[in-house]
Amino acid sequence: MPTIYDYAAQIKNQASAREAHSLVVDIVEGKIITPHTGSLYWQKLQRLRDLGEDQLADTLNRDFAHKF
Repeated sequence: MPTIYDYAAQIKNQASAREAHSLVVDIVEGKIITPHTGSLYWQKLQRLRDLGEDQLADTLNRDFAHKF
């Protein structure tokens, strides 16, 4: 399984790298466990897409959707 660093290395937009990295950490480490986890997970993936990180969002979704 890839690490946070493997996913973070896929960040392309350096202007939003800090926010994108934070979203990656939340998803990979499972820091979005709430009663509405699934909804929050999709919101974070959408935010990554809004930042121009479509490929990263697709990769994270492929690897983590089953957890949420």
